[in-house]
Amino acid sequence: MMRAIRSTGLLPVPVGPVAPDPEPPDDPWAWHALPALRPGSMRRRRAVDVAAGPELIVRATFRDSHTSDDGTERILHEYTLEAAVDSFSGVFTRCTATPAVLPWPECPSAAAGTAELVGAPVGAVDAVVRRELKGLRGCTHLNDLLRSLSAVVPLARLLGLELDHRGGEP
Repeated sequence: MMRAIRSTGLLPVPVGPVAPDPEPPDDPWAWHALPALRPGSMRRRRAVDVAAGPELIVRATFRDSHTSDDGTERILHEYTLEAAVDSFSGVFTRCTATPAVLPWPECPSAAAGTAELVGAPVGAVDAVVRRELKGLRGCTHLNDLLRSLSAVVPLARLLGLELDHRGGEP
């Protein structure tokens, strides 16, 4: 991306694939209904799901899309993420991001940074992201998805679990 900017003086606009509907037909609670995007509009979709078990299983997704002048919605950025959180301590035991659609060759390498959350309490997500996932080690879009994992605490409460989520440094 930076090479393109240096050589042309312009930020190239990436054009990704056509965006399939993320709403699974067998899960009406997965996403709320949204109107179609007007041409020239952008949309950010995020979801965080938590399932109880010996560990909390966390699945999250992030998608930025843009609608072209002809009304076609295309993906600009998309990551999925799977993590596990110890149900007793509230500490991440694993965290893996999978790049799906990314605009620049540098972007996929940021996914490796999600390992920095392993051993950190859920309440420390923001601090870990800000401290560890800077520059080429991070990605603005992936970091946004990671920070949305703070929703794990209230989602766990809905499952009847109370995590030790005091936060602070891991």
